[in-house]
Amino acid sequence: MKLNWRRTSEAWPDSSWLPTCFTLFNEHKPHREGDGLWDTYVAGVHQIDAGPQAGMWTWSVTATFPGPRCPYASNGVQPTRKVAAEKATETYRKMVEFYRVHMPPRWQDHY
Repeated sequence: MKLNWRRTSEAWPDSSWLPTCFTLFNEHKPHREGDGLWDTYVAGVHQIDAGPQAGMWTWSVTATFPGPRCPYASNGVQPTRKVAAEKATETYRKMVEFYRVHMPPRWQDHY
């Protein structure tokens, strides 16, 4: 597993992303169709800019795997970018381990 965080606007400069959006990539993501950024994208964090949670950071793991539903929450809200990024990273790692154990045998060698 080779994880790295990038500012989303730097990963996809031709799109309009807020400067408070960050994306987690896994260069060794299993079951990806290619090596492009969209194929290695696994999670993201961004700062909430309005409403009662303004200033908080939301995180979401968007990676999906074949097999049973993962028992871990895949998103949440944290007080800082650092904590949100740590939670997203930790959750993704736990998901990969869960699927390593619960994956049908034909897929297990990919993890």
